[in-house]
Amino acid sequence: MASVRTIPDRLAALAANGADAPWSVDDAVDWRAPVVVPTWLPRRTFIAAVSQLYHGEIATAVACRRLLAGPVGADAGARACLEAQIVDEARHARAYRTYLARLGDIAPTEPAVAAFLRDGAAGPGDPDLGAILAYHVVLEGEALRIQQGFATWLPCPVFRALNARIARDEARHVGFGRIYLENRLAHLPVEERRVMFLWVKALWRACAESVMDRFRIPGVMTARIAQRWLESRWQRQVKDLVALGLVGEGEAREAARL
Repeated sequence: MASVRTIPDRLAALAANGADAPWSVDDAVDWRAPVVVPTWLPRRTFIAAVSQLYHGEIATAVACRRLLAGPVGADAGARACLEAQIVDEARHARAYRTYLARLGDIAPTEPAVAAFLRDGAAGPGDPDLGAILAYHVVLEGEALRIQQGFATWLPCPVFRALNARIARDEARHVGFGRIYLENRLAHLPVEERRVMFLWVKALWRACAESVMDRFRIPGVMTARIAQRWLESRWQRQVKDLVALGLVGEGEAREAARL
């Protein structure tokens, strides 16, 4: 029977995986290939959507540096993971910036996205735990799902190839958040975990609803369809939070709806 690896062992293996998986923005895709904007999406809207991914990479790197400077960085395994992630985020930002240059512009951060990035660093109780939950589990997890969606329905082969590279790194970042939080959350009182859950629910909802209103295509996605889509996304988040031990199954059923 295989032995159960400890938290330090799992973090060390994750960091080693990141160190063994570098890639070059210049060589990741064929940058000479044409960039294809979806016909059903205005070019400005497409640029704004991609720009949010770019801004998210930069903000996540800042959050990782902040975590490195505090108690989380004192843990050797966590430190190695965060250091590798900072390198990843810089590469991702450069990749999105290069793609946006092909599109001809970079849009500013959407107010709702900016609020999530700001408020995600100021969670209740231990701010480091809140930041890891917000950035590594919720934000990176949502980015990973978006990238998987892009691979399915976006017509641009350059963007698909780029996101396939980035998604592998993002999965590792989510893995770090889950490993670290599973251990720390297990020692928190139930009420503290519930307060943190309600905080992240409000954070996710405010951002998701605003972004949906901003990027919803009239005539294609009705308000009712948009709401059902948001509900399904939130239920996925709840499953992730249950798996982390942030909330129990009973609380999850009560909180499954927005």
